Amino acid sequence: MKWTVGINKRLNQDARVHHARTHVFTSFQDHEATVYRDGAAGPRDFHALDHPYAGLILQVIDADGPEGRAELLDRLRTRELPRRLSGSPAAMVTAFRPTPLPGDRMTYVKQVEGVDTRLTLLWFLEQDPRTCWPEHFADLDSLASGTARVELVAPFIPTVPGTDRYVDELR
Repeated sequence: MKWTVGINKRLNQDARVHHARTHVFTSFQDHEATVYRDGAAGPRDFHALDHPYAGLILQVIDADGPEGRAELLDRLRTRELPRRLSGSPAAMVTAFRPTPLPGDRMTYVKQVEGVDTRLTLLWFLEQDPRTCWPEHFADLDSLASGTARVELVAPFIPTVPGTDRYVDELR
């Protein structure tokens, strides 16, 4: 983590940070679990960011407390995610928990919320989320039943590095 703060400071000095944005969700995360739709077939989670997936869904869920997060993770890993992945365009879901940002972080980035209660899920999609959203993902808030609440569900499509593709769609 320390080297990341150093890189951010260097990028700031070189005027390579876009400051006209709002940090909605900036954090370091530790891997908790991965659930695969097809078992041992297909890319593994450590290749997920290199694999040419057609889309990604970021989901943030907050449990009512630390014990609630452990229970939520167990329920998601053993029941909910395998059920939701079956027959869906999502090849896998990875679950992470946030860790506190270092004290020397950039001043415009606030400290991470939900360090003891939050889970971050990444849904790796084999289809563009715009084509499969209503049928498979519009109800992802239902995963937080009982003692948890969904804070964010955000679909993404890949950009093409080094191009301005999709820049006109940014807000």
